[in-house]
Amino acid sequence: MAKLTDPFYSSAVKANRENIDNCDGHLLDDLQTRVMFAVAFARTKHSLGLPIEDPKREAQVRKNAVSFIKKHGCGLITTDDISEYIDIVIKITKRAEEREIAEMEKENESSRTAQTH
Repeated sequence: MAKLTDPFYSSAVKANRENIDNCDGHLLDDLQTRVMFAVAFARTKHSLGLPIEDPKREAQVRKNAVSFIKKHGCGLITTDDISEYIDIVIKITKRAEEREIAEMEKENESSRTAQTH
């Protein structure tokens, strides 16, 4: 068994951690991109008077993710894992949308108040 002080062990650990960190960076970049698209769409829906939340669409997103992992998965991620992951992504996205809509409403209220004075 390799010792922590073994140079090979240290370089292998470092390389694996760098690979994982790179994957994390890609996941976070993709999450930010997803949230930006969703927030832009939420602004549009809000300005059209449409509801922000769409349970049917959320169900479809979950179904798409499960289908994707079944078709393209390596066997290490279960459908339960991917459902849990997508639920978290949806929660993060919804919170960002809610913050954006609240900010829009606050700005609209400020504009209305300024116009009346």
